[in-house]
Amino acid sequence: MTKQQNKPVGKTLHPDPTRQAENELKRQVLEVADEVFDRYAWGESFQQIADTLKFQIQGWKLRSILMTAEETADRYATVGIERAHNLVDAALDYARKAAAIGDAAGLRVAVDTNLKVAAKLNAADYGDSKKVELTGANGGPVKLLAMTDEELMKIAAQALKEEQAK
Repeated sequence: MTKQQNKPVGKTLHPDPTRQAENELKRQVLEVADEVFDRYAWGESFQQIADTLKFQIQGWKLRSILMTAEETADRYATVGIERAHNLVDAALDYARKAAAIGDAAGLRVAVDTNLKVAAKLNAADYGDSKKVELTGANGGPVKLLAMTDEELMKIAAQALKEEQAK
């Protein structure tokens, strides 16, 4: 073995500047996470929020860090539900304003958009629900029968005979 192979692994002499920059950006985002979540819950987009922060970041990157960081992942998961509730409230406000001024055309688009976004963010409360249930006779459980190919052919032949007899 050479001397190089025997050396213990430790810190690198020249840290990766890209990694340092990513860690610094993550630190900055986590410092303002509560403010970002509050603003997002009240209707601002991540890009609108990013444009006003004291450091430079794109909206998609801001969202990505908050979504994947261990410290903020749970909060990110619940803030969409808060936003959905706020969007529905805003849609109701728009509808009231439209009724008050008698011109619902422009505001109708805003109401529909908010309701669609709310359905995407919180499908449990605002989405179209479709439920399919499969039950057996008299609402009981479905009975599964296992049969051989011969048994199946026998039943099919009997059904064919009955059909031809009609």
